[in-house]
Amino acid sequence: MYLKIILKSFLILFLIVIQLSFISALPAYFSNINIVLISLVYLLMITDLSSTINYAIALGILMDVFSFNIFGSYLFSFLLSIVLANFLLEHFFTNRSLYAFVALILSATLFNFLFLSLMNIVYSVFIGMSMLSFNENYFRYVFSQLVLNSFFMVVVFYLTNFLSNTFRPVFLVNKKR
Repeated sequence: MYLKIILKSFLILFLIVIQLSFISALPAYFSNINIVLISLVYLLMITDLSSTINYAIALGILMDVFSFNIFGSYLFSFLLSIVLANFLLEHFFTNRSLYAFVALILSATLFNFLFLSLMNIVYSVFIGMSMLSFNENYFRYVFSQLVLNSFFMVVVFYLTNFLSNTFRPVFLVNKKR
């Protein structure tokens, strides 16, 4: 039990270190990858909602500690994005295919941007200063993160299929009789 807790804590710290020190130092648009959100959606696809929420809480708190945003913004945006992605997974997607992976990461990324933007707008109203501007750079940032997150989710899907047969549609295999 203690080994499991230590391994999960190490995984959480590893994801935060990769996101904040390595990914943010990449050049140009590659620094827009959100590896934390990708890993949360992947965990949602391979595990259940309750364990993914535990990871989202831990990752959200750590991202908030090391972020200049409002404290709690990453926590709530990760939680709400995962809950809405789980709703889509249970009610709209019937299998765990490549299309479901890509659609879930796209929706989770859009939900994440929506919640972070709404929290910044509400905070801006309370302090009387604009902290967020919706110009072409903001929309370019959103678009680049959508594309990069989708690309890396496809890579994760094919890597998972290469290492195991978890997401292979075995009911579509043509068997000779």
